[in-house]
Amino acid sequence: MNHSRWIRNAVLALLLVIGATALFVVWQHALGNLSKPHWGARTPDIPTPPPTWTPNTGAALELLTRPVFWQSRRPAARPATAEAESGPLELLGILVEGNERLALMRIKSDKGDTPARRLRKGETIGRFALMRIDTEEVTLSTPDGITQSLKLKRGHTPLPEQPHPAAR
Repeated sequence: MNHSRWIRNAVLALLLVIGATALFVVWQHALGNLSKPHWGARTPDIPTPPPTWTPNTGAALELLTRPVFWQSRRPAARPATAEAESGPLELLGILVEGNERLALMRIKSDKGDTPARRLRKGETIGRFALMRIDTEEVTLSTPDGITQSLKLKRGHTPLPEQPHPAAR
């Protein structure tokens, strides 16, 4: 019985030596040649992250000239409109169907109003290109870079009261 215990311990020791040798060979191969170590400075392999914020000098300059929490702060001057170039534009309505939005617009003039047109984003009316359609306003732009926003006008005549069907 003593003899079998000795054989078992010898086999375990042999397996331990073989495993340690295999681990050393793999480690030696992974690290390269250990007989010629490189002791110089190494640059880290960590990439530099992209900047998360780039300063906008125009906005920073505006904050300096018009501080946010001062009582004398007023809204920025609006860009010039180009109403005289194309005649006054009138926003009659905004149609929303799914993800698509249409603006119902026309040009008013002394000779008479033009017929209303349905416009999608990017289409033109007069010299204006329709840039954005929101739920209450549209933003138009000329080739010169002049922008104009038109808000939807609400009528002053209330809808007639309809009795509730259950009240009849």
